[in-house]
Amino acid sequence: MIDSSEVENVNFWFVGDIDTESAITDCVDIVYMQDNHKTIIRDRKIINRFLAFINKLKPVDPNSNYDLRVSSLIRLKSINGERRPDIKVCIGAGGYGVLVNDVLMKGNPKQLQKFIQEVLYDSLTPYEWLPSFIKEYLRDHPDEIDEYLPKSK
Repeated sequence: MIDSSEVENVNFWFVGDIDTESAITDCVDIVYMQDNHKTIIRDRKIINRFLAFINKLKPVDPNSNYDLRVSSLIRLKSINGERRPDIKVCIGAGGYGVLVNDVLMKGNPKQLQKFIQEVLYDSLTPYEWLPSFIKEYLRDHPDEIDEYLPKSK
């Protein structure tokens, strides 16, 4: 069980709308993926909500199939100036397959998926969903932005 009063923040990395040739089964793969997004959550309500899901998880068969799409580090508050180890939590597509410090866990996938959709995905603008190479191109060609993004109403 993770006590929310011990959590400083939660760093999330998540894979955007891209296909991969094979399932992603390692948390670190998401963190270092080129076209991923990072969000840092400090809002206590969101942290409490996330921890409520995580604390309800139960271990499952490590041979289950899963494809991770969200990676997070739960950063714990320091004690006497000493940094404590982060807790890695990685979540599969649709909320299926959750690794907590490399142990495969299972919970309510619908609740987890709803949390991820509302907190992470829905908060992004269309520009933020663009792959990095298109963003770089648009920095040099701002007059072409309308070709890549829908016009606001």
